[in-house]
Amino acid sequence: YFLREFRIQQEKMAGIGQLSAGIAHEINTPLGYVKSNLETLERYVLKLEGLYKLQQKGTDNYEKQTLEEYKTNCSALRDYIKDNNIEFIYSDLGDAVNESSRGLNKIDKIVKSLLGFSKRTETTNFVQYYINKGIKDTLVIANNEIKHYAKVNEDLEEVPYIMAIDGEVNQVILNMIINAVYAIKEKGEFGNITVHTYKEDDFVYCEIADDGMGISEDHLKRIFEPFFTTKPVGLGTGLGLSITYDIIVNKHGGHIEVESQIGKGTKFIIKLPIKQHVEIMD
Repeated sequence: YFLREFRIQQEKMAGIGQLSAGIAHEINTPLGYVKSNLETLERYVLKLEGLYKLQQKGTDNYEKQTLEEYKTNCSALRDYIKDNNIEFIYSDLGDAVNESSRGLNKIDKIVKSLLGFSKRTETTNFVQYYINKGIKDTLVIANNEIKHYAKVNEDLEEVPYIMAIDGEVNQVILNMIINAVYAIKEKGEFGNITVHTYKEDDFVYCEIADDGMGISEDHLKRIFEPFFTTKPVGLGTGLGLSITYDIIVNKHGGHIEVESQIGKGTKFIIKLPIKQHVEIMD
């Protein structure tokens, strides 16, 4: 038991470690254009401050100005607007703010998903768990691993909460997604990953299918054996399938099966007992 728990924790850390560079990249991209926009906005503010001061100079005590002074001030204001591209600045301000807002929202989404994911991986108790939320958080975290090789199609039906060790189920989902990416990458074509959840009787199902290389019949017979892998040394990410099987079947009283055809793809079907559920909250 203790050896099994040690291996689970060890492979959890390995999986997160391999994904960390991708997560950093996902954050750095929007962060980069937010920083760039802030630098641009700083320059815009200085130019607009200059415009404001010039405008104030022209309007202060304007009733005491001579006609020539008034014309001089208006001419200076007009030249300043032209020389400093003030019309462009006004047109660009909205775009810069909106783009920065989108970038910050994306960073916020990634950080919240990562925090939620990491907090749940620390738990070892059964809690109320909503698998659709776990899938969405996992996809955000794994996006950099996925986006260059596959499109993810989410078919998440309304399902009840289940009683589960949420962190370990999330790790299973993460492992399945990364396995699907690897199978598609091995095929050498941009592919599709479909994640489908639904309820049937007293169980919640999660199907993760890809159109990658597929698994041979000989390998299918051994796929849940301890230490068995079809990947070259050093290319594994996250939990091995034997530990995945242990989490789903032994710990949760569920079931996991796999269907695959060489050259056409693979589908993993995870079946988890509901045990207890509550109303889904917005």
